[in-house]
Amino acid sequence: MKNLLFCLVAATMMVGCSDTLSDEESSSKTVILPGMPGLEWMTENLQGFGGTEIDGNTYYTWEEAMAAVEQLGDGWRLPTSEEQKALCDLGSTWDDERKGRWFGSNHATDHDGSLFFPAAGGRHRETGALTYIGTKGYAWFLSPYVSDGTIGYLPGILEFYSNGAVSRSYDRRTFCFPVRCVRNADHDPSPVQPNLEWATENLSGYGGTEVNGRWYYTWDEALAAVLQLGSGWRLPTCGEFAELSDPGSTWDEERKGRWFGGNHDTDHKGSLFFPAAGDNGDDINGGVSGVGTHGDYWSSTYDGGNMAFRLWFSAYSDYVSTPNSYRTSGLSVRCVRNVE
Repeated sequence: MKNLLFCLVAATMMVGCSDTLSDEESSSKTVILPGMPGLEWMTENLQGFGGTEIDGNTYYTWEEAMAAVEQLGDGWRLPTSEEQKALCDLGSTWDDERKGRWFGSNHATDHDGSLFFPAAGGRHRETGALTYIGTKGYAWFLSPYVSDGTIGYLPGILEFYSNGAVSRSYDRRTFCFPVRCVRNADHDPSPVQPNLEWATENLSGYGGTEVNGRWYYTWDEALAAVLQLGSGWRLPTCGEFAELSDPGSTWDEERKGRWFGGNHDTDHKGSLFFPAAGDNGDDINGGVSGVGTHGDYWSSTYDGGNMAFRLWFSAYSDYVSTPNSYRTSGLSVRCVRNVE
């Protein structure tokens, strides 16, 4: 295997209960739920740090929610979709007196080892209308929900009501829902993609074109290259790139590239570095451009005809996207594989 190093992105989980957590009490009440060891939950919904407060509840768009937990620091974040699903799998019971739902151990009895979510409803961003207060509750996911392993542009929500609870995709980032924060119990950075292993360096060799020590592949060459690797290695899906980038990333001016995940903006613990290798144009234009200023990486997601999706980032903005590109473009390749 040529010049390909690997790092394991493993995930751990832990938990906790009440109504609203203000910016003055940002870490005062937490709990770890039996059945989710390793994950610490705030016991109350977040209040302040942006968002819109109405009658004691604070509602956030998805982007506001991401910004709010970043202000919290200390490892706090939104739960991942996997963690929300695991929470639902523990079981839950509606509390008609408190108007909300208990999740976790003893949810139907004394609530010891359980976590309470109030049915605070949601707020329409454009109209400001509040709906379902006392009958339905929501909470944002950290990363976009990926239902089919491909695009993954949709953010996700925990949705619950008197009859049950589900984790599902939601295509309205401008709607406003409550926020419930989590962090790893050891306060180490948490990977956002459990059971996914990433190569720590770009693929070199196995076809493609080498220019000044960097390797570029058309989309078809990239698919062929990872097949030669074997052992389960493949291109990331567009959704996996979206999940990797949505928690935030930081440009490294010295190394000319971008850190994703973990402590991307501090000591890089638990982070993954992508060099800004630019691109090698396509069969129309040709020529390498953007070295040291932007990165372009193929995903496995086909967009029909002559197009496929990619990860794109630059030195000039923290905006990271997954647009499409001509399959004949020469881009970098970073491999992943599933961990059993």
